[in-house]
Amino acid sequence: MFGSVKPYVPDLYVRENEYFKSVYCGLCRSMGKHTTELSCASLSFDMTFFALVRIWICEEPSEIKMRRCPVHPLKKLPIRTDSEALEYSSYVSAYMTYYKILDDIADERGIKRFFARVARLFAKRPVKKIPVKYSDVGKVIKQDLDRISALEKEKCKNPSEVAEVFGHLLGECISFGLDGDKQAISREIGVHVGKWVYLADAACDLEKDEKSGSYNPFLEAMGLEESQKFIKSGLDGVLSMELVSALAAFDLGPSGGECAGCISNILTKGMRYTLAENLNKTKKKEKK
Repeated sequence: MFGSVKPYVPDLYVRENEYFKSVYCGLCRSMGKHTTELSCASLSFDMTFFALVRIWICEEPSEIKMRRCPVHPLKKLPIRTDSEALEYSSYVSAYMTYYKILDDIADERGIKRFFARVARLFAKRPVKKIPVKYSDVGKVIKQDLDRISALEKEKCKNPSEVAEVFGHLLGECISFGLDGDKQAISREIGVHVGKWVYLADAACDLEKDEKSGSYNPFLEAMGLEESQKFIKSGLDGVLSMELVSALAAFDLGPSGGECAGCISNILTKGMRYTLAENLNKTKKKEKK
């Protein structure tokens, strides 16, 4: 995921905002504990959402303690204590980071490939610490990222086809180890959020990819001018359908509480606002 799955803070209740920050910091501590301190560098809002969904669907009890962290040593912060959901999210984050780096090594050239090779040295150790029982998760991530890479090399002209693969990846990971309704609901949320993320990221990178010659599904399907028109007038409808589907699944799960409030905010407002903000930043850069 690419940094766009986060809440719209002005519309969060104070207790929900504190809860979100406690999960963010709790995930960081869990990553340090289970996949080395180095892995904390890959901490993201997207993986915090991943952890929130696992906490919510598994109905894990909240235990938040005031603690200091190396980044903010002078002030105690609310930090969620380690749990199965946070531990599992740490492993998924380590896998995602490692296989994304391998993908960059295969696809990039020059200085970018050099830095990717350096990053691999630091990303390999966290993966080695993941218990064997989660190895199937790593296989799913590798297979789907390889499939996305293959479609990109083929210059796939169907944005939905590539987005479906990332949706499958996220859906399988977020529902791993669950069963029954919990598995079905979390998978559905993961599939639609994953598709949204891929398409939104492609829209934000349109001009950059056009200049660099990198693959972009919209450019391949429509060219630059038509893609710009589509992003301006048609993209919102496509992405809204993904969020509506994710919300429909969310409504079937546990209700009430700060965790559900955070997820609801992210799906209804946060992702939309972040995308609009990122697209606006892209337009300003192009004008300059």
